[in-house]
Amino acid sequence: MKHVYHTKIESIQFLRALAVALVVYTHIMDTPLSNNSVQKNYMFLENWGAIGLDLFYIISGFIMTIVTPSYIQSGNWKDFIRKRIVRVIPLYWVLSMLSLSLSTIKGTAPHAEKIWKTILFLPVSGNEFIFPVIPVGWSLSLEVYFYILIAILIKTAGKNIFHYLVGILLLLALAGNFSNPQNHVLKFLFSPLLIEFAFGIMAGLIFKQITSENTPASLKTKICAILLTTGGFALMACSIFTDCLAISEAALVSENSRLAFLRVLVWGVPCMFFLTGFVLLEQLFNFKIPRLFSKLGDSSYSCYLIHTLLLIPLSMKIFSYSGINNSDLFIIFTLIFTLGGSVVFYNFFERKLNNILSKAFQAKRITSQIFKTELKGGFFIKKIVSIFRNAS
Repeated sequence: MKHVYHTKIESIQFLRALAVALVVYTHIMDTPLSNNSVQKNYMFLENWGAIGLDLFYIISGFIMTIVTPSYIQSGNWKDFIRKRIVRVIPLYWVLSMLSLSLSTIKGTAPHAEKIWKTILFLPVSGNEFIFPVIPVGWSLSLEVYFYILIAILIKTAGKNIFHYLVGILLLLALAGNFSNPQNHVLKFLFSPLLIEFAFGIMAGLIFKQITSENTPASLKTKICAILLTTGGFALMACSIFTDCLAISEAALVSENSRLAFLRVLVWGVPCMFFLTGFVLLEQLFNFKIPRLFSKLGDSSYSCYLIHTLLLIPLSMKIFSYSGINNSDLFIIFTLIFTLGGSVVFYNFFERKLNNILSKAFQAKRITSQIFKTELKGGFFIKKIVSIFRNAS
């Protein structure tokens, strides 16, 4: 039997939901209401949820192998950047302004440099790492950097884009690891975390090869998919029993390239195995992902940006008013509340914002094409000549 991947890979939606749930979980652990919980005091579970970010980076690399070929064929790097802008930047800027407003009201407004570094996705200030207005947004800087590299290669590398991209990412990351530069701009540009995007690309290429129309699904392939999924997840779970505090801290992995490389080994490699196996399982065994996880996956970006800004603080107030004094119940309640609230926010704000901006960009592009076509055909020149003739 031959397999073809679906237009929308639902297993990726599940993984996006899982990734954001892990990140939310670890940030709930940072709140004072969770201090007495069994979960927070169990081994190193408190910081383990940060692994969700590594899974996100690998998911991003995987998705690019699916969506980028259409831009490669047309060579339209501008359209690629335009769609990435619509997807990432407007919501981030809007919520950053909201965060800035709330901080100003509280009398804790950030300095001007933090604001414009947030706007430009630059996570360094002078010779030190700097968090943006929304602290979790630090990770988006590498995401935007990754998109810029893709846009450049769409224009220059053509069909060989993924080979060049993986090579460049690995070279940048390995150079950062072995040189461990002291300059923070170089630390960012040569971050070993870039390897995780390369992992995602490699997973995507494996997925496309195995699920292509010309590749039959053998028993060996199915067994490999099962082993990758179970083995990857087991390695991810095992890190709960390892002291992962240092590699979970954003500032530390941003300032110490070798610590970032260690994070890639401890968390990135297992996540790559798990993702590769899981997306293959969906296709090879044709199982269905529950619709709930698809919705959570859709809202994962909203959830990532608003969970520390709005939803966790709101959940803390609600739970405090309830009079229940159980930290473990608080963690569970807040996780459900945050994920559910993110779905609502996505449906009523993010999706509508994206639709409006997409239509605006599309209208602008169509108008530009019409103008160029008419100009090329001499329409405007003839019109101007006609006006002068009538005037004389």
